[in-house]
Amino acid sequence: MTKTIYWKTSLRLWHDFEKTNDQQEKYEVREFYFEYRLNENLNFLIGKKINLWARSDEMSPLDFITPENYSYFLLWDRSQRVTGTYNIEASYYWENNNQVQLILFPYKQTSTFAPPSSNWHPTQYPLSWHDHTDYRQVELAAKYSKNLSQTDLDLIYFRGYHPFAQPALESSGFLATDEIHNTYALALAQAFENHNIRFELSYQDKGAWVNQKTLQKQVDKKIEINLGIDYLFPNDLYVNIQYVHHDFLQEDGPTDSYWLVQAQNSFFNDSLKASIKVGYSDKGNNGTLVNPQLEYQWAGQYQLRLGGFVFAGNNPYGLFSQYQNNDLAYLEFHYLF
Repeated sequence: MTKTIYWKTSLRLWHDFEKTNDQQEKYEVREFYFEYRLNENLNFLIGKKINLWARSDEMSPLDFITPENYSYFLLWDRSQRVTGTYNIEASYYWENNNQVQLILFPYKQTSTFAPPSSNWHPTQYPLSWHDHTDYRQVELAAKYSKNLSQTDLDLIYFRGYHPFAQPALESSGFLATDEIHNTYALALAQAFENHNIRFELSYQDKGAWVNQKTLQKQVDKKIEINLGIDYLFPNDLYVNIQYVHHDFLQEDGPTDSYWLVQAQNSFFNDSLKASIKVGYSDKGNNGTLVNPQLEYQWAGQYQLRLGGFVFAGNNPYGLFSQYQNNDLAYLEFHYLF
């Protein structure tokens, strides 16, 4: 029997010219943890780690445990938005590709949104929520995973709380109440020769939403469905489609859904990649997102990206249409080492 200790660290420094996060420069420790492998069946981990349980590409209900930086909405890739959580983790593996994972979260961790002074502040949140963080918290997460040939199955449970800071309408104070919530989720992924299908279903007994008339958070049962498909054509054209549906079961609770479609192709021995991402939201949340991009890589270390974002729609509270005045073009240079 061999006992082994591993460790990993990941750092990031970024500069915000528009001070979107009230900090022009930010140093971030994305991951720093130690993993102790007692034997081939049992692992323990402590530290800050990125846990990505979702099978889908964006905004999955299975990523409650993974804080994200939405300061620029979806302008950053998901791999850039996520950061680690402080946790204590145990994993147990046994024969026939079975795994159980249990994670405890002793420290408060939230996703971050742009402050009210920014053009990227989500209109769903009242301006008086000055700390612009997501109040959804998770204190315990458990997952059972099973691999069946070309099929992956996940059964997931989250337990957490919403430390709601409901703004008092007649003052700048907050009415704080803690609401325990339980989330039960199922995820399936099926691989085929040239395409993959993903399905996620979650039920939350106490979800949160903002009543736009009162600017107050309300609590209700919530169902979320994610469906995704990847397809690789013979000419190397890659297409990814994701459908997301949210439904609060209360009579006047919001129901919305959106589509994300991405197509990408490579040229000149994969040196040049052309892609386009199109998003559409409906169910009274009408809006559109279009993101074309060209990426050129050379010498194995250098990348140049040219692209843009276009938002459209008339709903000031829509997922995409709320940013209709934020169209932009970007040029990025990456050095890989």
